[in-house]
Amino acid sequence: MLEAHVDLTTRRARSIPDDLAARIDQELSAHAGLAWQVPLNGSMGVRARP
Repeated sequence: MLEAHVDLTTRRARSIPDDLAARIDQELSAHAGLAWQVPLNGSMGVRARP
């Protein structure tokens, strides 16, 4: 999982606020209990150089 929090007033990456981090943790815990795996997105990845 890749995540970044950007402050739109400074346009810079910042630490994720505690309330938002708690919400993300809550969602990850809920999703961990699912009976199926989330399909991976094949469009994101590192391509080998020729």
